[in-house]
Amino acid sequence: MKKIITIFLIMLSLILAGCLNVNDVNVDKNTQNSSNNLSEIEFDYNKVNNYSLTELFWYDENNLMLVFKIPSESEMKLFNYDINTHKTTLLYDGVCYFDSYGNILKNNEQVGYQNSGRALIFNRKTLQIVKDDRTDNLKDDVFRYYSPDMSVFADVKEDGIFVVDTKSTSKTKIADKPSSVISFNWSNDNKKIIYLTNNNSAVSIIDIASKDKITLTGGKDFENPEVLVDFILTSFLNNSSKIFISALCEDHEAFCIIDQTSNNKTNIIKQFGSTTAMAKSNNSFIYAVDEKDTDIYRLLAYDYINNKEYEIIKSNYLITSISFSPDGNSIIYSTYSDGNQKINVLNDFIKDITD
Repeated sequence: MKKIITIFLIMLSLILAGCLNVNDVNVDKNTQNSSNNLSEIEFDYNKVNNYSLTELFWYDENNLMLVFKIPSESEMKLFNYDINTHKTTLLYDGVCYFDSYGNILKNNEQVGYQNSGRALIFNRKTLQIVKDDRTDNLKDDVFRYYSPDMSVFADVKEDGIFVVDTKSTSKTKIADKPSSVISFNWSNDNKKIIYLTNNNSAVSIIDIASKDKITLTGGKDFENPEVLVDFILTSFLNNSSKIFISALCEDHEAFCIIDQTSNNKTNIIKQFGSTTAMAKSNNSFIYAVDEKDTDIYRLLAYDYINNKEYEIIKSNYLITSISFSPDGNSIIYSTYSDGNQKINVLNDFIKDITD
């Protein structure tokens, strides 16, 4: 079961879904020239040799978390990078799951990285590891998902879904175990969880306090896209008022944004290429597309409040990961070409695309 989940997680091709009241978006595409605000991060790649930069996170004003892995091997190096001093600190060097992507965890005292089977948590001041929480070596089939601020975590077990307070260790059962759980995510306020279920044919939302559960099924509660292959990912947008669902279709990828406050009115953004990276903020998301039959890679931004899409840059380099700055106004992204890796910062990109 764990292998099934991680196989789907690597498919960061964030793709199409159709729903009730579906309206295809006629997006505004504005090509931007942001080279004046573009700079490169100085990182010593001799520290990582054959490792590839697969993820990065801009978790506070001055610090990045960089995740390097070896393709096809279960090895990872985790670094903290200080933007001001250019100091690099090795946080972790050891076993990981290559075939799954992770997410950043943070509160005032700690910062962490979590992916399938493991959560690594560090003191933000000393950068010393304070917890290595592994579930991949437990006897029971347990999947653990920390909330963004690490105040609680959810355990998906054979006898149900349980929410555990990390300080008091009190445990509450909020639901019976679903038939399947893929792309499990928390809302930013820790009040709700969302995941794909029923063999990826539906999305479920559970309110933690009331234990109320809503399940939306493709083809019944929302319209399936044409030539659907599979639903891939789901998450909350805009303080949980909107739902993001992606799906894999035979000839294209797309994003589906469902507005729960407007009778599940849905906007669909199609892409005829492979999505290689993505990041979200409170009003927009950015994503990189490998265009079909070309050597062009595009970095795009979609404002899901105003339903507008913008082209930020075109590149001849594969874009492998993206992250917003904490204030949401700048982005950082990594590229790869012929064995060469780079990390770039694009400042004031929100101002650029709205000018």
